[in-house]
Amino acid sequence: MKHIDIIKACKELFEDAVDWQLQEGIINEERKQKSLESLKIVELAEQVFSANYAEGKLANEIND
Repeated sequence: MKHIDIIKACKELFEDAVDWQLQEGIINEERKQKSLESLKIVELAEQVFSANYAEGKLANEIND
């Protein structure tokens, strides 16, 4: 499994947990939005891993 796949799976689990907490009345809509805002760093990590992976593949193709 690639790093990007792990990041995506963790992000989905977090989103599901936040949705469940809202449904159960554990958090309100405002807290849900704040929690989901914290995923912005995860999205940045996704972009970095994707860019690094693409860069590595390109470098390997150039060197071959």
